[in-house]
Amino acid sequence: MRGRMSKRTRTLSGFQVWLWFAVWLFTTSIGAAGPVNLNPPEGDPAFRAFSLFAPSPPPEVAHGETVVVLHGFGSALPNGTFKRVYQALHKSHWVVGFNYDPWSPGKSFAYWDEEIAPQLEGKRVTVLGTSLGGWWAWQLGNRAGVDRIVMINPVIEPGRYLRKYIGESRYVARRKATYLMTEAITDAYAAVEEPAITEARELLVLARDDEQLDYRWAQTKFAARPDARVVIFDHGGHTLDLKSHPAKFVILGFVHEPLGGKPQARSLRCLVPSPIWPSMCHSFYVSSGFPPRLRVDGT
Repeated sequence: MRGRMSKRTRTLSGFQVWLWFAVWLFTTSIGAAGPVNLNPPEGDPAFRAFSLFAPSPPPEVAHGETVVVLHGFGSALPNGTFKRVYQALHKSHWVVGFNYDPWSPGKSFAYWDEEIAPQLEGKRVTVLGTSLGGWWAWQLGNRAGVDRIVMINPVIEPGRYLRKYIGESRYVARRKATYLMTEAITDAYAAVEEPAITEARELLVLARDDEQLDYRWAQTKFAARPDARVVIFDHGGHTLDLKSHPAKFVILGFVHEPLGGKPQARSLRCLVPSPIWPSMCHSFYVSSGFPPRLRVDGT
């Protein structure tokens, strides 16, 4: 706190403008996704491993901001998360998806380095991933020196987490392929070193009721990251529905936040519930500055 000015007094005017701008931007861009096919049939080449799902960007954003989405374990893009991100941001960002192979971490790193990273050079990039894709976003984002990294309920230690699947075959419907988890694969994940701290701003979105992961693992891991913002919701489960969950406003605000300079750390409590999005403002806190660690209670 600076002087005797209260946190509430310091943050209401500027932050409310920023927050409602994010709401307006989301609702005005949530319309038709254009001619891009976001619902290819199972087995379509769009889902294949080691590929970039890259809808052609509109000319006005072809050289602007870029968002790279990474799927979770056993999924492929375009999935539900990609569709929500694309619908919300495609008018202002080039939204693409990296279809890595969870069963081939070495080849996935190599494909990123050789095929994806060169396409991102000179662009302002946000990497966003869910579940195991959150770990990949953290690794690849720092590896490529991107501007922002968004991790939604990420798997923090895949070498340990995936061991429970050793010997198990999993059918990935979108790719019409079956994969076998082996000890060699989990060892390959365990051998990957933690990424170095870069200038990337990091947003960690967690749900306390995650039925697959203990959110405290990620919370503890990122407590020491200097530019990490940690946001925790009481509800949402492992797969957050970005169509209706208030996390979408936190993510959109983070993606649109200016990169120049270092914003003043501040927080806001939503004082008046929204009649349009009633779930948005029930004991709901968000942050617009770095490097606070804060808790968001969404009911």
